[in-house]
Order: sequence, then C-alpha cells, then structure tokens
Amino acid sequence: MEGQEVGKSTALEGNTSLLDENSERTAYYNKRLQSEPENVDLWLEFIHFQDKLFADENNRIESASTLAVIEKKLSILEKALEMNPSGLKLKFAQLEIGKTIWEEGKIDKEWETLLNRDPNNFAVWKQYLLRKQCELSKFQVSEVISLYSKCFQAIGQGKGVRDGHNRSKDFIELFHQYLSFLNQCGHVEKAVASFQAVMEFNLFCPEEYRNLDLATLTEHFEDFWNSMVPRFGEEGAKGWKYWSSLRQKQPLSENKETDDKKEEAIIKSKEKCEAWFKIETLRETQNWLPWRPDIEKGETEDNCQDLDSLVLFDDISFVLLTIEDEHALLQLLLAFFDGMGLVSRWQKDLLGIHLPFLNTSLEFCQYGLYELNQLDVLMDESNIPDQNRKYCPSLLQITSNVLKTTFDLFSNEYSLSILTLLWIHLQILHSHGNDTKSQTKILKKSMKNVLKEDRNRNNLIIWNAYVKVLQMLGKNDEALHTAELALMMTAKSSESTDLENYGSLLLCQTYCQILLNFSSTNQSASELTSSNLTKISNSLKCVSENIAYDVTNIKQLSSVEVLKIKRNFQSMINNYFADLYLKKNEIKSLSLVTLVNCAAIFDYVTSGLKSAMFVFDNALSESEALQFCDVLKENLFCVQLNIIKFHMLRSTLSLELLRRTLTLALKSFPNNVRFLKDFVELEERSNISCRRRRYFDASLKELTSPTPVIFAVLSEMKRHEQVSQAGKLGNYWLKSREIIPETGISNRIRSLFERGLQSPYCQHTPLIWRLYIHFEVKMNQIERSKGIFYRSLQQCPAVKVLYMDAIKLFGDEVFQQMVDLMVEKEIRVYLPTEEMDILFNSDSLDTVTP
Repeated sequence: MEGQEVGKSTALEGNTSLLDENSERTAYYNKRLQSEPENVDLWLEFIHFQDKLFADENNRIESASTLAVIEKKLSILEKALEMNPSGLKLKFAQLEIGKTIWEEGKIDKEWETLLNRDPNNFAVWKQYLLRKQCELSKFQVSEVISLYSKCFQAIGQGKGVRDGHNRSKDFIELFHQYLSFLNQCGHVEKAVASFQAVMEFNLFCPEEYRNLDLATLTEHFEDFWNSMVPRFGEEGAKGWKYWSSLRQKQPLSENKETDDKKEEAIIKSKEKCEAWFKIETLRETQNWLPWRPDIEKGETEDNCQDLDSLVLFDDISFVLLTIEDEHALLQLLLAFFDGMGLVSRWQKDLLGIHLPFLNTSLEFCQYGLYELNQLDVLMDESNIPDQNRKYCPSLLQITSNVLKTTFDLFSNEYSLSILTLLWIHLQILHSHGNDTKSQTKILKKSMKNVLKEDRNRNNLIIWNAYVKVLQMLGKNDEALHTAELALMMTAKSSESTDLENYGSLLLCQTYCQILLNFSSTNQSASELTSSNLTKISNSLKCVSENIAYDVTNIKQLSSVEVLKIKRNFQSMINNYFADLYLKKNEIKSLSLVTLVNCAAIFDYVTSGLKSAMFVFDNALSESEALQFCDVLKENLFCVQLNIIKFHMLRSTLSLELLRRTLTLALKSFPNNVRFLKDFVELEERSNISCRRRRYFDASLKELTSPTPVIFAVLSEMKRHEQVSQAGKLGNYWLKSREIIPETGISNRIRSLFERGLQSPYCQHTPLIWRLYIHFEVKMNQIERSKGIFYRSLQQCPAVKVLYMDAIKLFGDEVFQQMVDLMVEKEIRVYLPTEEMDILFNSDSLDTVTP
C-alpha cells in the first residue's frame, strides 16, 4: 500500500510539473504575440504547440487530433489573420486544418475568396493547383490542365511577380510541378511536348523575332510547331531558327511503334487481366514522343488512332514564356530530368558536382514526387514494390539528343560541365543491367570521345567523372593511372578560375580515395600500403602548395613538412571562408567542402582519425557564421561521415563517434537521405531497436517531409523480415508459428503508416500509400489492403501507378472498375478494354481456325 501511495504521489508531482511548464510556455507565447502580432512564424509555432499542450493534458497522443484542439487552432488562426490579413502562411494553415471539420462547400468558397482577392499571386495558385490534384470526387485531368493554363498565363503576362528573376523562378517551379503532374497521370507525351516547346521557344528563337512581344512570338512559333520537322530532342532536329531560315518541310523521323510480336506473345500466354497489365506497361515504356502524321505517307491528324498521343499547339501554347537567363534555362532542363524520374532530387550530386536545383519549395515533398526508382538509394529493395516504368532506350535516346543539342547553346563553363555530366549519367543508365564486355567498351569509348572535345580536354571535372566511371567498372588500376596523368598535366596558376580550382581539388580527392580503397566494403581490402600513403601525402602536398603533381618525384615527408602542409591547408580554408563571407559563390562553396576533405585526408594518413575530426569540427564551427551555410554544412557532414565509416572498416572504433556525428547531422538535416540511411544501418548492428524507434517517434511529431516516415517504415519492414527468417530457421518455432514474436513489429509498421499519413506532408505522397498497400498484401491482409488502396485514391487520384498496383495485386476483381475509373478521370490509358477484347477475340479465332 505504501508503494502505491508513493507511486501516486510521484505521478501527481510529475503532472503538476508538466502543467506548470505548459502554463509558462503558454504565457510566454501570449506575451510575445502581444508585442509582436505581425510575427507570422511565431503564430504558427504557437499553433503547433497546441498539439503538445492538449496531448500532455490528456496523457495520450490521440487527443491531439480531436475536435477540441482543431477548434482551438482555428480560433488562434482567426485572431492571427485579423492581425495579419495578408499572411498567406496563416491562411494556408487555416485551410489545411479547417478541411478536417469544415464542409467541402465552405473550403471551396474560402479558396475562391482567396483567389479573387489576389488572382495573380503565384503562391496561392500553386497551393490551389495542388489541392485540385488531390480531390477524387471533382478530379478531371482536363480541368486541372485548364487551371495550370490560367496560372501560366498570369506569370507570362508578368502579373503577380516583382521582377524578371522571380518571374523565371516562378515559371520553372510551376513548370516542374506541371511536368510531374502529367507524368504521374500517364500523359508523358504532353509532358515531353511541353518541354520541347519551351526549350525550342527559348534556345532556337530566330534573331528577327527576338524583340517581339510574347503574343506575336507565339503566333510565329505556331507555324513551326505545326510543320512536320523534327522537334527538340528528336533525331535530325535542327531547330526553329534553322527552319525559319529555310521554310522547307523536312521528313519526320519515324515513330517507333510497339513491338506487335511481343504483344501477341503476351496475349497467348496470359489471362486477360494480366495480359492487359503487361501490354499497358510495355506501351508506357515505348510511347514518349507525341504522335504526328507522316506527310510522306499522306497522313493527316485524322489518321491518329490514339487521340491522347496527339498533342496540338493549343495543348502547349500556354507554357511558352521567354527566359533569357542561362542559369534559369539550366534549371528548366533539370526540372525536366527530375520530372521524368531520370535525376532524383535526393541525388545531391552527380559524379562529383552538386546539381543546382532551384532551392525553393520545388521540393514538393508533401505532394509525393518521390518515385520508386529513387528508392535504391534508401535501403534493401526486398520490401519495395515493383516499379512499372523502367529506364527505356527511347526515353534515354530522347534525353541524350536533348543534351547533345544544348552543348553549343550554353556558354557558361559550369553549365556545360553539368550538361556533360548529365549526358554521362544517361550513358551509365543506358548500360545499367548490361554488364557485358561490349557494353563496357561502348561506355569507355563514349567517355573518351567526350574528353576529346575541345571544351572538355582541360576540364578536370569531366576527367574526374571518367575516373569514377572506370572505378565503377572495376578498373581501379586504369582509374588510378588516368587520375595521375590528369593531375600531372594540370597547369597551376594564380589566374585559374574557380571552376578549374574545383576540378583540381575534386580530382585529387578522388585519386586519394582510390589509393585508400575508399569504395571497398571489404575490411581486408582496405589495408593501406606505405607506397599508397606516400602518394597520398605527396599529392595533397601539391594541392596545399598549388603546384602540379609529379608521380615520378615522390618522397617521404618529414615532420616539419607535415606541419607546414597542415598550416597551408588551414590558411587556404580560412581564405575560402573569407571569400564566402563577402559573397555567395556556389563553386567556391563546393571547392571549400572538397578542400576540407583533402585536408582531413592528409591529417588522417599522417596523424590519425582524431586529427582529421579536428579539421571537420573547425570547418563546421566556421560554417555556422555563414548566412547560406546549409548546403555547405550538409556536405561537410557527408564527407566527415565517409571518413569515419572508412576508418571503422579497417580499425576497431567505438560506435560513439559515428553515433554522435550522425546525431548532429540529423539535428540540422532531419530529411537527408544519406544521414537517415547511415543511422538505420548503424542501429541495425545491434538487436536492440529502442534507440532507432525513439528517434523516429520523435521525428514523426515534427515532420516537414515524408522522408523520415519512409525510413521508419522500411527499417521496421527489414526488422520484420529478419524476425520472420529467424522463425523459419528455428525448428522449435516451426511447430507453432503463431508464437513467433513478429505481430508486434507488423502492428508497429501499421502505426507508423497511420501516424505518417496524418501529416499533410505525407497524405499526398504516393510512395507511402504504395508501401502500405504492398505491406498488407505481403501480410496476406487482402481486404485491409483494398481499404487502404481506396483511401489512397481519395488523396492521390491523379497517380496512375496506384490504379496499376490495384490491377496487379487484386486482379480481375477490380480490373474493369479501375480501367473505367482511369478513363473517367482522363488518366492516360494506352490499351482500352475494347481494343483488348478485339485482340483476345482475334487470337481465339486464330487458335480455332484449322
């Protein structure tokens, strides 16, 4: 009894303390908001605090989503909007929270009022468009495209934007969102055609039209678009400017049709539902370019048998806008590659260079532009549903042609380097899965041809990419020899450009990593030889002294020389920071990260891990003073973690250093894929999952991206798989499988899904819904998975892959319903069921005919 009294007393004291803390926090917010009523972020912070306040008062998390807390939040927001009537963040928060209790008519009226009040505000349009994409009951592809058209026209007329730079920025962000929408609902022909039109319109505009207004320029462009000449990215395309000078019709490159033999084989060997799925997927991978009549065969638009593949001028005219800034055009190219799923926004760098994606809300994390082809960077693929669209030769050919065409149209060396690396990336994708000697030779030959071009002969960034490709192909000796030759040819001078300095640092870093066997995961293969250590220290000595590296003249460094080199590195790092304090420079920022890594590698091979960590700690501390330090700091954490993990492969080291560094990195960058992946892998080394679960439980309360939810779910799925495998191996468990302790894990996975899907950052993320559906199917909970699927359609009605998943998983039971629903919502269907019936009937007749 005394023990129970003590327990009750302790609990009461704890509750009293918690109430006092919450009261103090509430008083703090009230006091600050009285003195700073215009502080929008503070109002939003106070609204977010209500979740914790109500949860603590009721001692359960579920209460945070009750009617009481929602009404409290709306009351605060109403007061905040009285103080800040133009605060869009507050209005968006009100609409997001209010949708849980307001009638649909009221929400529509609020949005209409907002648009009428500020009809040319891009931020309002963007949120409105995203909302319209996520309403199943009212969703129609054509209606959403019509809304996009109005928004593009507002930007094109220069309304709602402050200057030319913001106009281009808004356009690229909207264009990326539009491409992704078309891609998700299967209308890739419209997406490709829109991209072709924008790039043709800006890169190949005839000189005599340059000073015309947008409307007149668009009229002239219509003549080119309706001609039968190859367009941007197609074989034989020469551009609007060339066509305008000749005004002659050129033969259109022949469209590649679906392989009829493959379809016939599918029909003969599959049931109707499965055959439809296979043929639909096959046609998806082959039909990228819009259909156009072949004038040599006397065809007209009336000959088109698939109207969805016919893209008229009216379908693309509204996206036409003049963009003069070269950097903006580069971002437009990247938006296309990202929208088509060829380059992931999670991919922080490409063969050593940072991709300059527009650093705005273009991330669209809450509306789920995460594709399954990006999951290979996350973790084991065993729990990941199959991806419908693979990298197909036709798409890679189109994008390769696009890049080849743009090489002569960009003058900036940095832009050209990125375009070249994108082209190399496409060649690697093209050779993916073809590990034959001939494919390797083709890839190497392509790389050598790139290096022979005048613009790349002295570009060490491209040489570094070639070295990395050789390393990827397992040709380490050749990669090492190539890096040495390139470093020896490097001419050092005080007049070197920032890009040249970056290329030199990048190549030296790669050279040292090859000598260290940095990419190896085999502990025995990571032993360092004295010869390699000497080469590393000598190459880094040349970097610190800004002289060319001579592999024939290497020697052991004395202690005095080592100290001098360390001082030189520190002086160089300080100079880079001083330059960045004065002016933001993307190339210098990248160079600084590489320089710090080179300095840390030198300290590592001469003085050990502790000395290398000191270099990183100093650089990270210094980066805090920079206003734009986020990318710099994130990259510094990446290279620091690389060295720690490398050291752990070849030496015994406590996990504490890695755990502490990861904690700091995740505190600053909770959505970084690499950091989350390293964290999950670290915690997998022990059978105790409490630390990992505590972290994800905390991160799910403060979501700003679906990434932590995805990692939390996949890590538990992997744990579930391990427990299941252990049960299969243990004979004493096989006799009574029901006692295998895996039900707790499966229920936790469901809990993670449900908690994540309560967040607006996850509700419209197709990937999370797909993982949830496939997990329940894997657990043999078919009815539950169907329920989840229908919930997903309410949030992501435009995403074709969800409908395809249902057909694949649930078969004939939902087949006709899903196809009819896709047709009703105007989602792209390549094989109508009527055509499927004809194909099956003709095949049946062929079978019975003697």
